[in-house]
Amino acid sequence: MAGHATPVLGDRPRAVRHDEARRLRASLDALALGEGRIVELTGDPGTGKTRLLAEMLGDAERRGLPIAHVRCTAAERRTPYRTVALLLGEPPLRDWRLLAPPEDRAVVGEALARGSVDPAGVPQRSRFQICGAVRSVLEHAARDGAVVVLEDVHWADPQSLDLIDQLVRGPLEAPLLLVIVHRPRQASPRLRATLAHGVELGTVTQIELGPLTLEESGRLLGMPADHPRVLDLHLEAHGVPLYLAALAGEVGGRVPAHVAGLLLGEVTSLAGPEALVASAAAVLGEHCDATLLAGVTGLRCFEVEAAVDDLLARDILRPAARASKFEFRHRLLRQVVYDGTASAWRRSAHRSAARVLAEYGAPPATLADQVERAIAPTDPEHLRILREAAAEALLTDPGRAAHWLDLALHGFSDDLLDDRTRTELRVLRAQALGRAGRLAESRDLLHRVMGDLPPEEKALRASAVAFWALVECLLGNFAEALALLADGVAGIAGDAEPPREAAVLLIEHGLVGAFDGRAPDPAGAELALRLARRHGDRVAESGALVLGALAATFADTGRTREPLAAAATALDRLSDAELAPHPEFVAMLGWAETLAGQFQGAERHFLRGIRIVRTSGQEHILPVLLLGLGNVQRHVGDLDDARRTAAKSRELAEQTGAGYLTGLALALESLTAGLAEPEHAAVPVELAERALAAMRPGSFYWAFCASMALAQAVCLAGDPARCVTVLLDAGRGPELPRIPVFLRPLVFMIILKSSVEAGRPTADWAERAARAADGLGRPAPSAYARLAEGLARRADGDLAEAVRLFERAAELFGEAGMIHAMTASLITAACELVRLGRREQATALLVTAKNLARRHGAARAVEEAERWLSRLPDDGPPSGGPDLSALTERERQIATIAATGLKTREIAAELSLSPRTVDVHLTRIYRKLNISSRAVLARLLARSA
Repeated sequence: MAGHATPVLGDRPRAVRHDEARRLRASLDALALGEGRIVELTGDPGTGKTRLLAEMLGDAERRGLPIAHVRCTAAERRTPYRTVALLLGEPPLRDWRLLAPPEDRAVVGEALARGSVDPAGVPQRSRFQICGAVRSVLEHAARDGAVVVLEDVHWADPQSLDLIDQLVRGPLEAPLLLVIVHRPRQASPRLRATLAHGVELGTVTQIELGPLTLEESGRLLGMPADHPRVLDLHLEAHGVPLYLAALAGEVGGRVPAHVAGLLLGEVTSLAGPEALVASAAAVLGEHCDATLLAGVTGLRCFEVEAAVDDLLARDILRPAARASKFEFRHRLLRQVVYDGTASAWRRSAHRSAARVLAEYGAPPATLADQVERAIAPTDPEHLRILREAAAEALLTDPGRAAHWLDLALHGFSDDLLDDRTRTELRVLRAQALGRAGRLAESRDLLHRVMGDLPPEEKALRASAVAFWALVECLLGNFAEALALLADGVAGIAGDAEPPREAAVLLIEHGLVGAFDGRAPDPAGAELALRLARRHGDRVAESGALVLGALAATFADTGRTREPLAAAATALDRLSDAELAPHPEFVAMLGWAETLAGQFQGAERHFLRGIRIVRTSGQEHILPVLLLGLGNVQRHVGDLDDARRTAAKSRELAEQTGAGYLTGLALALESLTAGLAEPEHAAVPVELAERALAAMRPGSFYWAFCASMALAQAVCLAGDPARCVTVLLDAGRGPELPRIPVFLRPLVFMIILKSSVEAGRPTADWAERAARAADGLGRPAPSAYARLAEGLARRADGDLAEAVRLFERAAELFGEAGMIHAMTASLITAACELVRLGRREQATALLVTAKNLARRHGAARAVEEAERWLSRLPDDGPPSGGPDLSALTERERQIATIAATGLKTREIAAELSLSPRTVDVHLTRIYRKLNISSRAVLARLLARSA
């Protein structure tokens, strides 16, 4: 990310263990005061022990302190006294013979310096004398302060541990800093017990390096802790600094050379069965257990178990969460081991792994992971595995399916791939590419392969055409999509026995037409329904019902409730897995419900569709679903959520190359930004203009959405005249023939409002809005018509009638669940009440509107309500008792509960209602009782009781 560095391996990563480094410096400072200390520095591999040691030793060198630094290795573990011998060979202690008492020299002799004393030949008394001699040497060397570091002590020989035990139980009376560094998982029980006892005695200071915190990981990477990449890397690295820096510097799946070198140091000492088992474990990955390891290596079970025990002791392998399984300490270590194996052996091991896994009933995907690394071009079993794995992954991981299909198409000899098989694989790969969001690649491949499909392949051809048309539609090529589907539908009409896939072809024909603003043909929906039921295809049946509901919605007869309910019932009884092949059915039901003003059902279906496609990795439909969800969120007043959802939809649409979806998402961002951020008037205009450019007005039916966004943006920016011009141009004239009937009342209302603000004649816009709303049977269009009539009455000076119409509009918006539009109508009504001198009523409406707007992120509405409230005096609660008879039974129930102080969501939970429904009822209660808050409501109800 710009402005944040990523560590480059080979450079020293940033120091982040500040507290631990401070404690080590304090131990050095104590030497100057004549105090010696023993420090246990412990941590898993990669946690930063060596880095801390380097810093401390550099500090000690600058202070002029003598330093002895010994690093133990696994190869020397069985050499008695090897660690002691290495220590006595360090420069500050090299002249140990001159310092040790004569009797000790006689016991130890030259053999100790070579580290080759046979412990069997050394009496117990002499072993204590050896440790005593070393203590004498250390005390002499440390008389003016010294530092001794024993690194990787988990590899120390047992005899050298005698010295550590003595020093812990009886520390030197000298300013010596002894730092004992080890890995806790590999340390012997004796070493851990000795040091734990020293911690209890107070002779040992423990510095334990655990995983980094998220903030420390951010500092190491030079990025903010809340950056998404930091969190991803932190979790994958398990908080280990070495892995964190390595993952940040990983390129093309290759472990950076610096880290690979460090990790190789752990495995190069492996030999014989241990090396072979480690290599086989790298091949098997997460499927690693003793039985499979034996099958891959050819070793006997007891040999495998002994090798695994050694690898566990070295912390190369660790027990996995699943019983009897093993895994590498980290995937980077596995990668290093894997890369270090010979390529010929690796291919053979993968084939053996595939064979053994198949014997144990592993699924095709598991087998395909092995086969793809060792394809035998003439092995039909390998081809079968890849085909089956791809078919299963098509609806769970389409990107992976496309990869396996590509291997199948190019990894085998022509003898195994006849023309029919090759064509079928190419069609499947095109579908996998499309579902993975690679729309252009999918379309291009289908262009090339459809000519090779023989006519008798009816089912495959119908399936391929339906998907091809959907891809063209998502890319904005509606003419091409409809032409493809028209040919397919014509073929169905002349086919006495249409295949099962024919129903889906008819459904896609209607859905694609709707994408381009064409009303679906009810006859086509009926035919699709009959075919689906004939074949017992419940998924296609639900799609046909969705198409029928969409046709009813476009027809604007006001009879949409029953078709939508039937479609929702059919779709809701299907599982997510059943709907995964056709998530577009869920998307289009959500859009049909949105157009019909059924926002609650639309939101539920959009959320379900999003869950389905995210679970199945189908990126192609996700922008459509997110766009629908964001639109619903805008209508019901969740403006912040709507803008975030729109931005995510735009991001995905840009990735898939769906230009017109990008434009729709930009239009939605513009609409929400204009209402949520009044202080940035230029932002909505810029977003709307980008939306228009993306959708190429005139080439896409729904491009008028960008025009509507631009109209709102320029109106809010103070240019109502341009608003009128934009809308009339988008609608193709004053009758708005290019605007859907169900949206015309809204557009007529905006034109009327902007005409008044611009000083233009209002003409007959209110009458046109009323005519457009008649017969639709939906609250939202009627609400916009009432708003338009109210604006016209206000322009004529009839303020009382205008208020009545504005309040009626607010009620209708409430019924539709459109909280933001309801809030705006309440504010408009309150403004006229102020002019009429009815301040108490105005105050009540303004307070209600402000609370609703604040709850739903409508900053512009909050600002406007507060501006009007600031002009009104606070007259307290209205005089006289409340007229509770004006309330319905449900309103009295909600009023009584609200008066107790419960919040909206708590009231909704108690009455099994949605929070939006409770808000609507509370708004009506406040208006009917002429009050402004719950506190006033509580006082009125108490007085009435």
